[in-house]
Amino acid sequence: MKRLFNARGLPGALALQRKWGSRCGPVVPLLLPRRLVSSGVNIEHNSVPQPDPPSSTIPVKTASELKHQSDLIHHVRLLNRIADSGDSVGVIQKRLLGLLRVFEASFVEWLTVETSHEEELQAVCIYVLMSFAKIVHFMNVDKECKKGEKGLFSDNVVDALNMCLMIAVQGEEDKATLHALFHCAVTLFLDDTKTLRGMVAEITSKEYCASLSSDTLVSLLRDISLSMKRGKLPLVPVHNLLFLLPSVPLTARENLSVLSSLLRMKGVKTVEAVSLVSRKGAKDVLTTYNAKDVVFGLEVVAYLDGCHPEYASAVLSRCAEVARVMDGRQLGMACKYIALLNDKRATNKIGVQCAKEVRRVLPPIVERAEELLGQFTFQDARYVVRCLSEHHQKHSIVLSKLSPVVSR
Repeated sequence: MKRLFNARGLPGALALQRKWGSRCGPVVPLLLPRRLVSSGVNIEHNSVPQPDPPSSTIPVKTASELKHQSDLIHHVRLLNRIADSGDSVGVIQKRLLGLLRVFEASFVEWLTVETSHEEELQAVCIYVLMSFAKIVHFMNVDKECKKGEKGLFSDNVVDALNMCLMIAVQGEEDKATLHALFHCAVTLFLDDTKTLRGMVAEITSKEYCASLSSDTLVSLLRDISLSMKRGKLPLVPVHNLLFLLPSVPLTARENLSVLSSLLRMKGVKTVEAVSLVSRKGAKDVLTTYNAKDVVFGLEVVAYLDGCHPEYASAVLSRCAEVARVMDGRQLGMACKYIALLNDKRATNKIGVQCAKEVRRVLPPIVERAEELLGQFTFQDARYVVRCLSEHHQKHSIVLSKLSPVVSR
């Protein structure tokens, strides 16, 4: 079969489009460079613990259920075997990276061969996407990466996965299936903007959103917000989702996930939703938030317009309680956000409304900072010093130890 190459001398997706024609639509150029992740990447502090992915009735055929066998099916089956092997994470990562190098060299060519089996092409593409999404768990990538940062796979692999997504959704009318495929696309950092926008338009319809359970609704909002933050999606209408949020019952973890999602969606008008959701979540803060949750809550309070004073007050009060168990990173990030709640910021309404709680949280912060002297990173030390300075806390021991460090 004829093999086409792009400008870099690598097999491109044009060969697939010539075979699959207008049914796939135009090939969308890649937005971001990629690399294989050769080792585990530390998760950033703002990787909020999320609810489980939505359950779906998506019909996924296994390799044994497909009528034909091919190199692509064989290697994807091997991918699943490695993921299900039960070996240690380090061993699985090493084996997966070796297999991904094979995919990098031949994936597009294998997928081109699959186009000769049109009756099973969609099923194969769904099988590929679900299998690749399964291995992301072992790659330990930062899910919160922003626009311009690198994702999981090389350009060749992303080219082929984008084409798989395009074929998998073509003619698909079941919104639950589209939802599951969109979750796969977000998990895999795919960037076919046209396909993603079409999927979001379907799965954010009023009828479909109204049929979702609260955890599935939260997961959908999270996926959309992650895709927007990474630059894969432009601003998309999510009013049907936001309209439902105040009326559905949310656990403390789901509530925090919603607020974190709204924080990612820059440019979307979310003030009313933020106010209602944060007010509902205030009652759970003092009994359920741990130190990590408090850091996320403080970020929401500091940056998200419309945050309800009851929620902000509860988060600050909880921070005073858990400050004694925070590590250096958590305390540094807490100080970063508390520093923003000072009386010098013209738009700082929350800091003024919760001034009493801000004053109460500072002594436990100072006490814990003194205990952690010598354990702060340079960045976290700067956050601590800035927090104390912004709130006029003149603690001689902490400032005398940290100020020379941050002034270098």
